[in-house]
Amino acid sequence: LMTEILRYRRADGSRSHRKFCEQILEPVFGHPDEHGNYVLAVGDNPRVCFTAHSDTCHWDYEGNNIEGTQQLDVDGKKAIRLSFHEYNVGKSTCLGADDGAGIWLILGMIEAGIEGYYAIFASEESGGIGSYKLKQDGPEWLLNVDFMLSLDRAGYDSLVTHQGGERGCSDAFGNYFEKVLNNNKVAVCDFNCDSTGVFTDSANFTGDLPNVSNLSVGYFSQHNKDEWL
Repeated sequence: LMTEILRYRRADGSRSHRKFCEQILEPVFGHPDEHGNYVLAVGDNPRVCFTAHSDTCHWDYEGNNIEGTQQLDVDGKKAIRLSFHEYNVGKSTCLGADDGAGIWLILGMIEAGIEGYYAIFASEESGGIGSYKLKQDGPEWLLNVDFMLSLDRAGYDSLVTHQGGERGCSDAFGNYFEKVLNNNKVAVCDFNCDSTGVFTDSANFTGDLPNVSNLSVGYFSQHNKDEWL
């Protein structure tokens, strides 16, 4: 599933982005809202919302969408990169693990029946447009949410407490969540509270929800050809 997600060039609004949504997201989420966002509830009145975004930075230097599919390479250490052909000859400008990795995690969590609201937002790379418009719509389910966690941060160890210098969750909450993550025997990461976060969709809900954060999901060098997962 991960390589199938990353095979699509998902520039916002491109034909291959729409095909990706139809093939990968809609069998799970159904149809999107009028802004292109996909939202699903698992469980009765969950209090947490997990988010990712469907679009990528598959643009050329003039800002035109690059469409179609791309070839991948998986090395002996299980790292995924663009293939040699794509890197040197193909039109791809990034791998798309930002935020294909978050989508993969969310689909797995839904399959496992983990309770929560799940939101795959549109147009994050264009300024968080999909999530901002959903906030403006003020859906009733959002009133139930105590914590919004985006799965859209580079690296292995970042638990974001601030985005763009603005606090999203308290130190007490961040420290507690850090302990929960690091006491999980399944986890291979060592998460630490990080006040240097940049923008992702959860930042649009800062001040509207009690706690918002963003978590590392294992991609590196996003937004360029050197991106790997």
